[in-house]
Amino acid sequence: MSHLIEIRRLSDTDANVYSVLRKEANTDKNYRGNRDPENGLTQNEAQRLVVSTNTIVIGAFTNDKLVGMVSLGWMDKKFTLFGLFVSEKYRREGIGEMLTSAIIKQSTDLNAKTIKLEVIRSNKEAISLYEKMGFSYLRRNCSSLKLVLVLKSPSAAA
Repeated sequence: MSHLIEIRRLSDTDANVYSVLRKEANTDKNYRGNRDPENGLTQNEAQRLVVSTNTIVIGAFTNDKLVGMVSLGWMDKKFTLFGLFVSEKYRREGIGEMLTSAIIKQSTDLNAKTIKLEVIRSNKEAISLYEKMGFSYLRRNCSSLKLVLVLKSPSAAA
């Protein structure tokens, strides 16, 4: 079943729905994002994460319900994609690809040269998505893979 999906950057008013989706993500064995305390994030913790000065959180909404999320963090011009998660009911609808595309656009807008990520080796669906989106292998170890996407500058893409 295909749903109408809105992709947008989260704001502080989305902190509650973000906290709820992170709680769901914490129960997923393939989720590699930061694990929250057992009782989840407080409203203030969620707001701080959503409006951080060096992190962008993008969400996928259907009927005002947050069903997917991904984050882009950066420090010293090093950009990292993390916390990609789509609620199980909404998987295989292209939402992960839409979220990843939005992060790539945000990275380009911020003049990033590369985006790095780490994924659990057993998460075949995510690996397939990242390969499809142009990420290549940087390093392989026992439990995870590190991938990188080299971005084209806006002037080179024109």
